[in-house]
Amino acid sequence: MIHFVNVVWGEEFTRLFLDAALPNSMSPGNLGAFVDDEDCIYRLYTTPTDASVVRNADGFKLLTRLVSTEVIEFTGLDEGDRYEQLIRCHRDALLRAHADDAAVIFLAPDALLSDGSLGRLRELIADDIPVVAIPGPRVTIETFLSDFLRDYMDAESQSASIASRELVGLAHEHLHDSAKSLFWDAEKFAVWPANIYWRMPESGEFLIRAFHMHPLMIRRIPDDFVIDGVIDGAFIASVCPDPDDIYVVTDSDEIALVEMTSSDGITVIEPLGPASEIAVAEWAVHATNTHHRSFVNRPIYFHSSELSPEWDRVAEESHSVISRVHSAYPRALVSVGISRVHAGRFDDALEYCTKAIELVDDPALHASAAAVIDVIGKLKSVVTIEPV
Repeated sequence: MIHFVNVVWGEEFTRLFLDAALPNSMSPGNLGAFVDDEDCIYRLYTTPTDASVVRNADGFKLLTRLVSTEVIEFTGLDEGDRYEQLIRCHRDALLRAHADDAAVIFLAPDALLSDGSLGRLRELIADDIPVVAIPGPRVTIETFLSDFLRDYMDAESQSASIASRELVGLAHEHLHDSAKSLFWDAEKFAVWPANIYWRMPESGEFLIRAFHMHPLMIRRIPDDFVIDGVIDGAFIASVCPDPDDIYVVTDSDEIALVEMTSSDGITVIEPLGPASEIAVAEWAVHATNTHHRSFVNRPIYFHSSELSPEWDRVAEESHSVISRVHSAYPRALVSVGISRVHAGRFDDALEYCTKAIELVDDPALHASAAAVIDVIGKLKSVVTIEPV
């Protein structure tokens, strides 16, 4: 059994879903490959108001003729924190998948897939792959969407099929500003480097090293799964404890995914300057887990033409950078610990410095961490922390 899961609410995202994401998912090699398959269901989570719009749309009516569908109406989705509401829907979807012993494929109203992606996921499910993970470079919706619909939307079939290299090529032309700040050679590098890009000379294509990735498919939901945050966090480790068992899509020819974002649709902290290994390490020690730090070891080829030997050189360059990032974790832990002391967050500081001592056998580092721990002990004895 396969459960396709999508969550959409609000006028902007509902329109984007109906205009682009839904037609794209109904291409021949995507949901078109599941026609009359009784072992799958497309489950859409939305608000009662948006459910009415979706049900009356011609594209959704076509979807109901392709595969079994279910619209689940949740009240309050458009209230409060949007991530909390998204987690609420995903938790319900996972419980239903667990009850059916079903695989889950997570779709999104602002994401597009190359044709054949869902068909490929079906093959990986048959091979009993536990998790499929993939990055999704961001594109600017104001310029990307019009080009995509003009060139790939077929009015007769109401589907929008696009081959992987064409999708990647189009993404190259419309990269979001937040994505541009992820290039290692950027003048102002991102302060939240969940993905890092290395540019191929002249072509505009790029190689990706990704800490955080979208779990596109989960083969089986265990009894003790944890979803206290978004699905690219601790949830992945709870459904697949060994990161080596996770299937990372390393070549966009196999599956390509892009996320569409408005030019002002993501809050970006102003980058401070060029990239550095220690800055990435300081971010990673508080924003990643063991699985994330395993993912980043795998080079991902996001390309619109044949791979050349130059890609091997760039992959090796990126490997050297990531190796230095990994080596910087102990130093970063102490650095972050000190910053937590300055902020009065003593327990956090103690945790970071203790981790640093456990992580590596380095007397100089141990001395630094021990000194910070000693300071923390003295401060805690004289400073009263008011409960929040």
